[in-house]
Amino acid sequence: MSTKGIKQSLNGTWNLNLLTIRDEKCEDRPTSSIIKTIKDIPSTVPGEVHMDLFKHKLIPDLYIGEKELEYRWIACCDWVYTRPFQIDDISDFNKIELVCDGIDTIADIFINQKKNQ
Repeated sequence: MSTKGIKQSLNGTWNLNLLTIRDEKCEDRPTSSIIKTIKDIPSTVPGEVHMDLFKHKLIPDLYIGEKELEYRWIACCDWVYTRPFQIDDISDFNKIELVCDGIDTIADIFINQKKNQ
């Protein structure tokens, strides 16, 4: 087995999707028109959901007025960032590390539809 290392950045354009509205008791809920438009939104990683929605004019600037209160529903949702990528032959490696800088709060990571522990 090789002890050499390779590094491949996954920074760049990803797709953002609204997966579920997690909390039925969430006081503020997105309108159906917003829900329909949140599909495969080109997004930047590293980045975050609020900025990606703002860049695509799906939400207003939350720092103006009390808009943050009106858009609390964003925190009540589960979001998915996806991106296809290819890696070189890794059969010579005995260990592979996926380093994700900047993931905050709660996250699940799936590779090829398999949840990673």
